Amino acid sequence: MKEVYLWMGLTLVTMLSGIVAAQEPADSTVFEVHTGDHAEVWALTIQADGKPVAQRGSAAISALFDFYDLNRDQRLDEKETETVASPAGLRQLPLGRLLPTMVKLPAGIDQDEDGQVSLEEFQVFYEAFTQAGLWLTCDVTPRNAEMNAALLRALAIEPGDKVDQPQIAQSMTRLGKLDTNSDELISPGEILTGHVYPGITPTRLISGSSSAMHSLGMFKTWTGTPMKCDHHWSIDLSADGVKLLDAGNKRDGRDVPQADALTSFSTTASARLHVAAADSSRAESALADLVQQFAGSAGDDNQLKLSEVAGMQNQVDLENLIPLADRNRDGVLTADEFAQWQEVARAYIRSVVVVTILDFEQNLFTALDENFDGSLSAQELNNAWNVLQSADVIQDDRLLPDRLPRQLRVVISQGPCQQLLDQGATEGPPWFQAMDRNRDGRISRDEFPASTEKFVSMDKDGDGFLSLEDVTLP
Repeated sequence: MKEVYLWMGLTLVTMLSGIVAAQEPADSTVFEVHTGDHAEVWALTIQADGKPVAQRGSAAISALFDFYDLNRDQRLDEKETETVASPAGLRQLPLGRLLPTMVKLPAGIDQDEDGQVSLEEFQVFYEAFTQAGLWLTCDVTPRNAEMNAALLRALAIEPGDKVDQPQIAQSMTRLGKLDTNSDELISPGEILTGHVYPGITPTRLISGSSSAMHSLGMFKTWTGTPMKCDHHWSIDLSADGVKLLDAGNKRDGRDVPQADALTSFSTTASARLHVAAADSSRAESALADLVQQFAGSAGDDNQLKLSEVAGMQNQVDLENLIPLADRNRDGVLTADEFAQWQEVARAYIRSVVVVTILDFEQNLFTALDENFDGSLSAQELNNAWNVLQSADVIQDDRLLPDRLPRQLRVVISQGPCQQLLDQGATEGPPWFQAMDRNRDGRISRDEFPASTEKFVSMDKDGDGFLSLEDVTLP
């Protein structure tokens, strides 16, 4: 196996890509893959609402200021600042820790000593504790070599064996028989007993001006202009969704829908980019749980009284939530006050964009899993020959797995993402989604409840599955 290592960096630079305004700095993550003397560079230019992600930090602080400014005079008096959410606690919101403690503002925050706190003074204090912008986290997935060995055993192929298209098709049919739970998908656990895939949630956070050695190699962060990039992806996050652009491919570059991903292939590595929906972050999930707690604990008047939460099952959470979101400090949390606090929380959650990089090394299963949902469908098994050829692992009619490009998975999310695989909802009309039980985008005969005659009549291309094209074509 060729010696391969990965070097990544986080850069704040000025770039003049199609979605970046001139003279306005954009957040970019740059990572390199080295094989011997050869190096290739991927760059990600990430923006939020057409602006650098870090600017969302100021917007979050402004939202917090407005929350405390009861009389809307753009000044906070002594009563309005009696207690505020702790800056250190607010920094934890993107991680899903949603109940920061309440503290008193230090006297020194009132820099002009006029007895009130302006937005500018408030910003200066809170910005010192804010970590808005890009967070880079990465790790190597476990058991990649074991997975390769188990997959080759299941295929009855040894490295270096002579292969052709019919033999690969026969081997994939053999692999399909490992579907022990009859879901028409081959999971990693059915190939390698007990294997959990991807098996890791990256926690190695690289930020600021730092460098460190990890199992992937050297990680380094810096501020400056990145070197020339072989591949350049642009991502713009907004309330309307996500725009992805392959900025390195001007002729074919295009905006693609939020559900899609981008992939760059090379002889060194295959990197796949996916942007997770904002509501799939850990913090958004925790916020949804908090909303459920409020709904389940509030009385008929849709309020929570601090004096009445004693003895409730979630007493501790409510005793922290009520003072946090009770704007007028009357000991009663109304639905309106809670809704306003949710907006503040979301502003903080979305002030952080996490770049998660999973290194699957030379994992053959990952290469075959084209839609990156963590399983192999019948369609992917049928397409295995094309994947192996395009990955350049068949040389002189022999299968050489050690020629497989390194498999990198890049996930962009607003706050740490809960789901690193692309297990999203099936497209198509509701009835199609309901029948597609294994979420592979096709309906098999077993999933189709009507007669075989009806199934055959709808299967326009006769491949034994109903695709979205089959059911939408006239």
